[in-house]
Formats: sequence, structure tokens, C-alpha cells
Amino acid sequence: MAAGDDRHTLGIRMVSSALEEAGYNVMFLGNQLPFSSLRFILNQYPVKTVAMSASNPVYVNNISFMIKNLRENSAFDHISVIVGGQGFHGAPDLWKEVGADAYGDNTSIAVKMVSALIGQ
Repeated sequence: MAAGDDRHTLGIRMVSSALEEAGYNVMFLGNQLPFSSLRFILNQYPVKTVAMSASNPVYVNNISFMIKNLRENSAFDHISVIVGGQGFHGAPDLWKEVGADAYGDNTSIAVKMVSALIGQ
């Protein structure tokens, strides 16, 4: 999913396609998804990883908010979060600051990170 009002979804679409090609079941959630809807989806499906993208640093706060709310609910303890996008470039540890489990600098790295996170 893309963060908040971020309308640039090309990168996260590319990651979604690459994950599907690697054999993963992927649900592309687009952008402007409220946390309540994400929470509903996570309660309905056996999600292991959520990938979030910020095309600009201005959207990183939206990702931080989503991750913070995920981490506050013990029902989602099994879900890992990978982040990526131009919003994280130039800030090597920003992904850690927002509470993500991994950072995918590009599509192939994102697939490798997801594989590592879920142990496949």
C-alpha cells in the first residue's frame, strides 16, 4: 500500500508484481486506505507482511502512524512491515525510526526482505 494521500503507486505496484512472480499471494491495497480498513483486512486474511511505500518524505509520517497503530495491537504481533520508496532515500535509518522491520531500496531487495521476514 502507498502511504496516506500518496498517489504515486507505481513503485508499490512493481513490488506487488515482483512478489506475485516470486510465488507470494499479494493484495494490492492502493492508497488513501484508513487504518480502520487496514485493521479489518488484517483481521480477515492470514497476512504475514505489510509493505508500505512513501514516494516523498512528507508521507513518511503516515507510515509511522500506521506502524505505530499496528504495533499497539497484539493481534498483529505476527505481522512484519517492510517500507520503501523515495521518501526513505537519503535517510539510512529512517525505516527503523518509523518502526518497520525492513527496508526495500528497490524491487529485488524488497522481495528478498519479504522472504527473509517470513522465513522462506
